Amino acid sequence: MLISFKRIREHILFAQGYSWVKLISITGFTQIIVQLIGFISGIIIIRLLPTDQYALYVVGNTMLGTMVVLCDGGIASGVLSQASPVWKDRDKLGMVIVTGLSLKKKMAFVSLSILTPILFYLLTINGATWYTSILIILVLIPCLIASLSTSLLSVPASLKQDIIPLQKNQLVINLGRLTLLSPLILLFPLAFIAIIPSGITQVYGNIKIRKIISDYTNLNQKPSPEIQKKLIKFIKRTLPEAIYYCFSGQLTIWILAVIGTTESVASIGALGRIAILLTVIQSIYSNLVVPRFARLENTFDLILKRFSLIQIILFTVLVLVTIIVYLFSSQILWVLGPKYNGLGNELVLVIIGSCLSMFSGLTYFTCITKTWVISPLILIPVSVVTTLIGLLLIDVSTLHGILIFNIILAAVHVIMNSSYAYYKIFKINKV
Repeated sequence: MLISFKRIREHILFAQGYSWVKLISITGFTQIIVQLIGFISGIIIIRLLPTDQYALYVVGNTMLGTMVVLCDGGIASGVLSQASPVWKDRDKLGMVIVTGLSLKKKMAFVSLSILTPILFYLLTINGATWYTSILIILVLIPCLIASLSTSLLSVPASLKQDIIPLQKNQLVINLGRLTLLSPLILLFPLAFIAIIPSGITQVYGNIKIRKIISDYTNLNQKPSPEIQKKLIKFIKRTLPEAIYYCFSGQLTIWILAVIGTTESVASIGALGRIAILLTVIQSIYSNLVVPRFARLENTFDLILKRFSLIQIILFTVLVLVTIIVYLFSSQILWVLGPKYNGLGNELVLVIIGSCLSMFSGLTYFTCITKTWVISPLILIPVSVVTTLIGLLLIDVSTLHGILIFNIILAAVHVIMNSSYAYYKIFKINKV
């Protein structure tokens, strides 16, 4: 018996399984703590901000997410694909990261020029005064710049699988935000005040990430024209889709902000705070699965087996999450406060839409690490037609209607991204 158990422990599958369980446990536990702190911060904002101020906070944060996606334009994925072959070379890895950061700064300037007037308009039609709108825009800028740097600075640590220091840094950032947020929002229950702690703590977090990766990444270099050309070529392929996603991904908020009510905007923002707990899954996937998949050799059997396993596990986990939310919807809504009681069906719809969007997004991100980019000539027409049909058939001025609309759009993207991934995998077999 002891001999057989010893053989099992020495078997390579046991070692691999134990390694994965250990990594997922450490990453998952830390992420649960991180997201729990973030969730508490969100609940504080929901409960302490008046409904009109919370609606402005939702509009501002939604635009921030749009700006981050537009500024990236595929740069982070391009950097990951360029960094994967040289991740063991400190100088080459640093050159890729520095070049990516340089490109993101240029994209940030363009993004701010285009989207700032749109944000100002959306804030004013939702009841913000001109000076409140300006204050919200000003505090969002450092948040944007910090977020753009974080995604690239984390690439070396992800490839090196130096996960624990990144997790600790995230924990410090979220604790710092909660510490700053509580007294500030109690004294000044205003939308722009609620945004300030995020910018401050993220800037501090980026300084720490630079120290974490300094041992295996040399950032004291100038951008490489050669790498920049490769990144720009990659961006040209992904930018149309990024532009589409940066608007379609937040389309529900935009529609409600324009034709809905302030209460519906606040409600979808509050319910979305529950869905943010899904980022635990996203973080585990991004930190553990994506870098390993990016490093796989492009052999048909290996890629097909790993990708299919990833899809099955991810789908199963997201289904379980949806079932849990359905069973405990009343208890979850109690956390949000009395202003959002009676939104049990809407909460389940939010989670279904969020799970489908996450499944689609993670599949897409997995694909582009292998430079598999679906043509905009396919993606955009299919998405636009689906959007138009949804707008014609569904009353999107209501909260329930806009959530059904969001589920339909997300489901179409799941089908497209997964189908395209398998098309590329079977194309490897033909080659």
